[in-house]
Amino acid sequence: MPGSSRPGACGPVCGARLDHPPPGEHPPPPTGGVGRLIGLQQRLQARLHGAGPAPGGAYFLDLAATSQLITLSWPAPADGLTLEPSMLHLIDDHVETTRTAAQDRTARGLPNPQAPDRWTAPQDSATCGALLLAAEHLLGDEHDPGDMRERLQPLAQAAFRRDATAYTALRRKTISPRLARALVRHRHGFHAAGRTENGSVRVASRDCRFGPQHVPPYLPQPWYDQHFADFADRLNNPTSYTPRHLRRAVSLKLAEMAAGGS
Repeated sequence: MPGSSRPGACGPVCGARLDHPPPGEHPPPPTGGVGRLIGLQQRLQARLHGAGPAPGGAYFLDLAATSQLITLSWPAPADGLTLEPSMLHLIDDHVETTRTAAQDRTARGLPNPQAPDRWTAPQDSATCGALLLAAEHLLGDEHDPGDMRERLQPLAQAAFRRDATAYTALRRKTISPRLARALVRHRHGFHAAGRTENGSVRVASRDCRFGPQHVPPYLPQPWYDQHFADFADRLNNPTSYTPRHLRRAVSLKLAEMAAGGS
């Protein structure tokens, strides 16, 4: 259905019909599912035309990365998604096809077997719509990042267990700081960085009221005496060098906490 020619109206839609899919594509979801997919398309159109709740560019990058995370972790997210069984089945078929293609490349001894298949989007409109609808649900409200981390961390952990390269691959992508905070792993209260990552995913592990430029390279003695002297006394086999090492390590961790990365 073409869009209106009035100023500010959305342009023509893509032309794919969910109710009459081409031969070989999946049948459409039930009526309620089609209505949800049309609603998704309208929300995406609004974002593309600047009428959504936030600027569109970063959101679409996050939507793509979250869709890929669903594929990597599947079926881990199935219980947490409010999708009709027919839509879950579409995603399940897509993931199975993707993994079979990767295994086939491995069996044939082709180089880097999973890379071309791991990020492949579904080709038919119903499956692609179901995957995007699932990703939209996981991204949730831009104003509630805490809940998003709770939704995404189980998927992230499942994906990283299944494929050790998934973490590095996701950290190399250009995504919003909000999604980066939701995906990053924590170690001892700090962010665990990958070997290589885009600057956009280096996010502070705390809401700090200071930046790395405010951190002295060597912790001042009064700060150490006030906050860390008791900690040093509890270490096993402290030496005369322990305070010196702690004062250097604390400065590094404060900078890391404020700047992100490691």
